[in-house]
Amino acid sequence: MRLRGLEKTMKLNRRNFLASLIAIGATVALPVALADATPAQVNTAWKQLLKSPWYFDVTEFDTIVDGSVSEPSIRSEVFDVGTSERCTVDSLIGDIEDCYPLTSHFQQLTLNELSEAQCTLEDGDLDATERARLMKLVAALDDDNEGWAEWIRLEGATGLPRFKKEAQAWLASAIEWGDLQWLPRTAGAQGRALEFFDSLPFETLKAIGVVIVEGDHPGSTYYAAELSISIEQANISVAELELPFRFKQEGTDAEDLESIGASA
Repeated sequence: MRLRGLEKTMKLNRRNFLASLIAIGATVALPVALADATPAQVNTAWKQLLKSPWYFDVTEFDTIVDGSVSEPSIRSEVFDVGTSERCTVDSLIGDIEDCYPLTSHFQQLTLNELSEAQCTLEDGDLDATERARLMKLVAALDDDNEGWAEWIRLEGATGLPRFKKEAQAWLASAIEWGDLQWLPRTAGAQGRALEFFDSLPFETLKAIGVVIVEGDHPGSTYYAAELSISIEQANISVAELELPFRFKQEGTDAEDLESIGASA
């Protein structure tokens, strides 16, 4: 079955398609920003990209990955936590709440702070002001789940630099095994490819043999775009639809598929 002309039937939005390619790192030749480009300029950029398409790698397990992306190694590459000068007590708490591994880190910091405060209170050589402060601190910290947030609120703007520094140090550290299940589904080479193909219409994915897998078994954290047909078949379909990308086996050069593109 020939697929030429199916693109119009699918009502594929070329501007949105190019935006998705640009988002994963593709270079699109346009004299202006994509949002400001005329339909004619979009079509010209599309034709140029067809001559030099973007390539996705396909692993031995049929998982589609973006070979231009290095796998993340430190937490700041996958977790988004605001620690800039515009950061506030409330915004920092919100960002920590949205990042479970960082929440766990701050819960541990809270336990350490609680232990230290309790030990200090046992020292009888404290003035009334310091004792009252520590008792208030212990009351705030003495909650396994929310004590860390109460601690940040209690310290307020004065203590904010300390908590920002803790968050920054955590973000700068290496990704650990316990972080993996909490990584964003779009993280890394596999996630970037998933993000792109998940933005395409179902009819397009079906036509080129791509399926979106969101957990291959109950409780699974495996999210990916997979190729359900051979790379050769997929590239023939993609070429017939005049889409500006191709597939290649992971570890091979794009030039290996030139003959397929020429015959399609």
